[in-house]
Amino acid sequence: MKNRFTVIFIVVLICSPAIADKSALVGKWKSNEEKSLKSMGDVEAMPDDVRKFMEKDFFGHLIAEYKETEARIYFDKKDLNTEESYKFSPYSLVREDEEYFLIKYFDKAENTDVTRKLKRTGNCYYLEVVEWGFNEYFCKIEEPL
Repeated sequence: MKNRFTVIFIVVLICSPAIADKSALVGKWKSNEEKSLKSMGDVEAMPDDVRKFMEKDFFGHLIAEYKETEARIYFDKKDLNTEESYKFSPYSLVREDEEYFLIKYFDKAENTDVTRKLKRTGNCYYLEVVEWGFNEYFCKIEEPL
């Protein structure tokens, strides 16, 4: 009887796509102020007023939360969020490997589909801030089970 339970348990584990296929992207990721500011420090062409604005408690508050097919982005400072911030929107994970996550979603503001490459580094990923040529880093928030 014990062996039958063990065999059934192993078969369920192997056949369960929810367990076998869970993306490393699923979870909460928070903007990392230290890493982002370090990346920004290498940029020479940024105007002083923009630099001062970003250096003054700008990074480290944005949270990106991903489920398997939905995501939302909001701030850890509740007064900066709108009701819309807390709503999940659909996205698709086009590709995932050790170097990056490639996601596709619909940008309501631009009224178009967007594909973004989230480049992985350790337990973080980063996005290039194209206008100024530096990276904003997001690191995974480990939550208790």
